[in-house]
Amino acid sequence: MLIEGGLLEAGSMFSSFAQVGLGGIIVAAIFALSRSWPTIVKIKSEGDAAVRASEAESRSADRARIQSLEARCDALSSKLDKLTEQHHEQMEEQRVAHAAELQVMRHQLSNETQMLDALLRQLKINPDRVQEAADTIIAERADRRRAIAIEKGAMAGRSLNNPSSNEKEKEKPKN
Repeated sequence: MLIEGGLLEAGSMFSSFAQVGLGGIIVAAIFALSRSWPTIVKIKSEGDAAVRASEAESRSADRARIQSLEARCDALSSKLDKLTEQHHEQMEEQRVAHAAELQVMRHQLSNETQMLDALLRQLKINPDRVQEAADTIIAERADRRRAIAIEKGAMAGRSLNNPSSNEKEKEKPKN
């Protein structure tokens, strides 16, 4: 058909293709591919090597960053453990101090109750000597107040001589 239409004339490019045929084209393509295959493989392997090198550098940087973060986490964890231990020590010191203070307050309340009970007994037993009993109890209360003031002074002195962990932390220079 192409020949009849005049499209394929002798010497034209289409006529040589028609003469060689499809088989010749395939053979020529295979030949060209076989000749250029080592070059294609070389280019591909060099590209793969570059990608692998880039990925290796990236993995190496990631490992270094992970190690840095792990070291930082370890440091923060140990610092947190230290702060937790200090907090527990401070809480124990406060618990002991509060327990001692509560014991002193209970003792004071017991003394006051005993004095009031003694005054009421005197009123009941001998109402004529109420003034004498009241004077005695007032003197005992004054003595007790002095003893309490001395105890409070001693406790304040102990806290000045042995500062708590909070005060020690405030004195430390911060890095």
